[in-house]
Amino acid sequence: MDKGISVNNYNAMLREIIADVKMTRVVIANRVCTTLTQLYWNIGKRLASEKLEKGYGGKVVEQLSVDLKSEFPDTDGFSPRSLWDMKRFYEFYTILPQVVAVSDQIMLKPAPVIEDQILPQPVAELPWGHNRLILSKIKDREEALYYAEAAVKLGWTRDLLLNFRELNNDNNA
Repeated sequence: MDKGISVNNYNAMLREIIADVKMTRVVIANRVCTTLTQLYWNIGKRLASEKLEKGYGGKVVEQLSVDLKSEFPDTDGFSPRSLWDMKRFYEFYTILPQVVAVSDQIMLKPAPVIEDQILPQPVAELPWGHNRLILSKIKDREEALYYAEAAVKLGWTRDLLLNFRELNNDNNA
């Protein structure tokens, strides 16, 4: 050890630097997660703007999947199923149903996509796997936002998110 720094001071400095590196890694991971979620939102928005639907747009999405995998061979997440999930993800948080009267019946029909809609903050902060879980288990937007916010604030893993959702479902049944 250099005579200019004591062992205690060196150990304290080392602990601080290690803590900084660990904190920076967490910040970077969170930024990557948020950026990927925003990318998936943007892809979903593009697919929605093309009005692609399963059946009619199936071949387009399949070809898009092939081309994206070819362009980015080391990147997962561009399967046709994932691309459809991105579209559903975007639509879930942007397209509000409109109530319309058709003769004597009241029906819901999708409203037009809101062009300037932004990704809700708690949803943006969740990993894609959490968002896919929410999409698969929750049909109500307000409930989805509640669970997204709780997962972010409480640091829930995907399993904890699922367990809390199922526990609340059982209690409300």
